[in-house]
Amino acid sequence: MVLQYDYRKHTFKKGTLDSGVVFSCIEATRRVLSPSWAYVFADASGYAHDTVAVGDMYEQFLSLSNESPYSTSMDNATRLRARGQMNALTIDAFPAFLPIKGVDIIRFSNDFRLGGSFGSDYLRLLGMSQSLARESKQRATLEHLNDDQLKGILEFSVLTRSLAVPTAYTFAPVFYEQDVPESFNYGTLGSLIAKELSEVRNYTDKRRTMQCWQRLANKTDASANGGESSNSSAATLEWSLLGRSLFVWSRGARMAFDAMRRVVERRTLRWKRDSHVIDEQWRAQQRVFFARFCLLVCSATLKEKGARRGVLSRRLRCMLPLANMREFHAAYNCTMHNESTYCPDL
Repeated sequence: MVLQYDYRKHTFKKGTLDSGVVFSCIEATRRVLSPSWAYVFADASGYAHDTVAVGDMYEQFLSLSNESPYSTSMDNATRLRARGQMNALTIDAFPAFLPIKGVDIIRFSNDFRLGGSFGSDYLRLLGMSQSLARESKQRATLEHLNDDQLKGILEFSVLTRSLAVPTAYTFAPVFYEQDVPESFNYGTLGSLIAKELSEVRNYTDKRRTMQCWQRLANKTDASANGGESSNSSAATLEWSLLGRSLFVWSRGARMAFDAMRRVVERRTLRWKRDSHVIDEQWRAQQRVFFARFCLLVCSATLKEKGARRGVLSRRLRCMLPLANMREFHAAYNCTMHNESTYCPDL
């Protein structure tokens, strides 16, 4: 699976610097995310036992970034800040796969986790109204928004640690300003981040992700009918593209979910309620979060005028990115190894 190189495990277990592993980490990151996004990795906390290895890895990362059309979006101050705060570029491996009707669905493992600092630094959201970039004078209707506000991409600033969201995304029913459960806003935020990351990653060919989903669907039908999977290099490339797509959507879900959890935990500390009531409310919020995330994921299967794009079911489009989250398994009782009954409560 994508980004399966764990720099710490490979390097520190051997006790020596493995430049091949370092390059693999950087190269995999470069392929998945644009360099302007991947600078967030530089602010992730990790182990800095080998300062030479960390410095060398970061310099290689910068050299790759300089070759990208996005490199101009990072000013010198941001680069210096990222360089000064970098401890290590850590990338966790994905867990094992669980086959469902010929489709490899990611399943969580007990020891699998995403770096918490990555999510907290990337989503420093103390309040939705304080963290979203808005044009307060143009909130009457979407007709008053310019192209940049309507079609702009999410932007992260290392200096301010803020997430800038296109103005069009700040209107209901995408976001709600009134006092609503956190899950309403964070579930949508996770899918928006994943959507933007996916589009940036596929900047040169925005159809590649959809084509990959289409090929997966065809592969699923062939497997269900007794067909065998191809072991050709072309098939390997297709699964590689799918892997990168799933990584982006899974990462968006995890970042937003962890941010929501922190907000909920801070709020519950001020409540004087029975722990059972708090647990019930938290479980309900999780279900809303995943449901809203799925709504936007599934909407990508539709063309203009409601026509369906591809043959991959909406159910699989929802489950594939979330199947590596144990919270999703618990919220929707995902235990059966079959597409139609995999998450019976979904």
